[in-house]
Amino acid sequence: MIVAGLDVDGFRNIFKRQLIFSPRRNLIFGSNGVGKTSVLETVFLAAFGKSFLNARLIDLIPRGDTRFGYRIKTARQESEREIVCFSQGKRLDIELDGERAQTAAIREVLYPVFFSSTSYTLEVESVPHMRRTMNRFICGVDSLYIHYILSYNQALKQKNHLLRFAPREAEISGWNRVLSETGTRVVKARDEFVSKLNQEIRNQGKEEMKIIYSPSIAAKPECGIDAFKAELDRVRDIEYRNKRSVLGPHRDRFDIRLSGVPLRLHSSGEKKLHLLLAYIAFIKIFKKINGDFPVFLVDDYDTAMDNKNVQVFMDAYPDMQVIATSVNPNGRFDRQIELAREN
Repeated sequence: MIVAGLDVDGFRNIFKRQLIFSPRRNLIFGSNGVGKTSVLETVFLAAFGKSFLNARLIDLIPRGDTRFGYRIKTARQESEREIVCFSQGKRLDIELDGERAQTAAIREVLYPVFFSSTSYTLEVESVPHMRRTMNRFICGVDSLYIHYILSYNQALKQKNHLLRFAPREAEISGWNRVLSETGTRVVKARDEFVSKLNQEIRNQGKEEMKIIYSPSIAAKPECGIDAFKAELDRVRDIEYRNKRSVLGPHRDRFDIRLSGVPLRLHSSGEKKLHLLLAYIAFIKIFKKINGDFPVFLVDDYDTAMDNKNVQVFMDAYPDMQVIATSVNPNGRFDRQIELAREN
């Protein structure tokens, strides 16, 4: 899946522009505020229906306008597809080859993976952020995982409501059964994915790097649902006092370690480089499972890394399409697109 071209008619500050991309490495460069990140945002929005910056649709409309719209052309072997997105700020309307489409259909045609140089420290240092990153990874390679997570989260919401307002033991026990059924599937999927991710990291020659998955539930998935539920029942009194669920996949940890030392204790450059290498390992797994690479969107790819680490990262790219941004040009990219501030 390759982004061949992007026609923009009103989206933040990349108003009325046409961009043509190489099927390999693309660099969008220019000074701050010219719309580099917005280019990546258009691709991500089409596939997931929301901005990676958590902006509202109305915030994406250029000042003085009432709408935004853009068209993405993709190419896969001999097949060309066209995605059109437009909005007046309330909802996002999407068309695929002239027909109304949902984001799930778009992800079959265009699957972007986004890495932000402004939030990578949070991913490394924040347990919830790293957990969300791993959830996104697994959703990209396991079609059932999203259903497991949604079912688990819905049951967790119901149980927490009871714990907060009316903790009746029979009902809590019933929700523990539901959480055990869905939670066991979530933990098993996470454990299997991390094993694949670590194998791919070793394949890259990074023997010192390892992802550690630490479920909050001591019971292993192979022990079954009853063992999982016994763990939840064991902390019943603690949950009654805290008025919230304290065990389960929503409390699991993922850590990146280098030679046994947590990545969060390393320099900013090392944090960013090795988190990016984890992303690339996921991308290679994605290719093996789905038969094609995603499009890798990397914002400010060279920020917080010295020249040596930038070269290591550039050498680690597989033969896929990358759309990166920077304030500086770099001749190692196949296509460089300079954005200038409009008068």
